Amino acid sequence: MDRLWIALALAGVLVIGFIHLYKIAKTIKEQVDFLKEYRSKFVEMANKYIESSYLKTVDHELYHWLTRNVTTAQTVVGRFGVVDYVAPFQTYKATNYQYLVNTLPKFRERHLNQSEVNNFDDVLVRSTGFYEDLFSDADKNLKNPFKWLQFGVRFLVGLPVRLLSWFGIIPQNWVSAVTSNWAFKVVSGLIALIGFASSIVGLITGWEEFLTIVGIGCEKVQVICVGFDSKFRLSTLELLRISKNHFPKFQLSLKLHVRRNTTISPFSKGICNC
Repeated sequence: MDRLWIALALAGVLVIGFIHLYKIAKTIKEQVDFLKEYRSKFVEMANKYIESSYLKTVDHELYHWLTRNVTTAQTVVGRFGVVDYVAPFQTYKATNYQYLVNTLPKFRERHLNQSEVNNFDDVLVRSTGFYEDLFSDADKNLKNPFKWLQFGVRFLVGLPVRLLSWFGIIPQNWVSAVTSNWAFKVVSGLIALIGFASSIVGLITGWEEFLTIVGIGCEKVQVICVGFDSKFRLSTLELLRISKNHFPKFQLSLKLHVRRNTTISPFSKGICNC
């Protein structure tokens, strides 16, 4: 029964880790698809704008879609879309310049040069490549059971922080700050390693056999069975295991005896009323 509970607990952690990794991979894939669609529409609008020469024609339907989604695009590209901007002819400079948000309106104002169009496209291309690499790593993690265990334990360790966020006690960005911290990752990694090793020991040998192998709990106990007038010597752990199957009442009395005596001499006596 103990091994069954160990197996169920391990399977539960693995399932939680797999679901967590699947959600991460799904989110990254959605970001990749969004950036590709955004760039496709931008390139189409920019080509029409450039090909119209001095007329500088803007496709208003594409412009409307791009503008409606530009805030999301700026958020997704992150640091790739924030630059120190120098205007043409160095008329002004700006730090932390959000390139997508500030460049897109220039299409309608007809104050856009070729270099700005190219830079806009470069931001989208770099960001797409970055997220494609992330998705490739996430896809590999989905096929690695050790990653399931790692992320499952990480999710459970960070669950108290997530609960505080779900109830509105702390902001969502605190969750990301805590769970992405190196100390949190080290602690959760150690817990995953210890938990995995413990599970393997419990499933393969059982803790009683393992402790016997390493020399813990191997004191020899002299047992006198009243009614059979017999004496025999067994290790504490062997006696517990045998009594569990054959003498349930004795198992309880022996456990109480072991707990009351911090040290067991090689010839301690236990009495079983067989």
